Amino acid sequence: MDKEEAKNSNTSDNSEEVDREDIYEIHQAALRERVLPGEGNERGPWWLYAIIFITFAFGFFYIGYYFGDFSYQPHQLYISNAEAEVPAEPVELTQVELGESIYGRVCSTCHQANGEGVEGAFPTLVGTDYVNGNVGRFAGIIIHGLYGEIEVNGVTYNGNMPAWGEQISDEEVAAVMTYVRNSFGNDGGDVPVDSIKSYNDIYGNRTSQWEVGELNDTFIN
Repeated sequence: MDKEEAKNSNTSDNSEEVDREDIYEIHQAALRERVLPGEGNERGPWWLYAIIFITFAFGFFYIGYYFGDFSYQPHQLYISNAEAEVPAEPVELTQVELGESIYGRVCSTCHQANGEGVEGAFPTLVGTDYVNGNVGRFAGIIIHGLYGEIEVNGVTYNGNMPAWGEQISDEEVAAVMTYVRNSFGNDGGDVPVDSIKSYNDIYGNRTSQWEVGELNDTFIN
């Protein structure tokens, strides 16, 4: 009986030892497995990191190179502070150049850049006695305005010319008259500022526009 029990005991011990070995091998196999990264945490390829680095490096270089300095005069590019503080010398315009500037700002909208006006709406300034003729009449049209039916180079108009005497100076009136009388094929000649002052000495207190007939009776007839 003792031998039988001893045999059974040895058999049980061997079985337990085999089980332990099997479990050890299973665990060893599990330990050899690499831990899988969690989903979404995988490491990207090296070239992707290289592209990101190069992009950031170029961006910082570009901003640093082209950003420039802070300035209270950002609209003045590439001007040093010393240059910006130097006042610009006034440009001296000739009478014709001043007149061209005034014409472009005041007259060209209606009478057009070429002086031909719009037939039936705005009279032409080309080859007409109203421009090349009596200086006082031409000055009166500009300074006090004009209304009523008027015939210019065979075309009849019936409009309203606004007064500009309060918006532009005597020098500017003379300049724009000189420009028109020497442009667009006209040959009316220059208009001295004294001619405008003489007109204003007589008619400066006038508060109404000239009517076409009244204008011609005053300066022509």
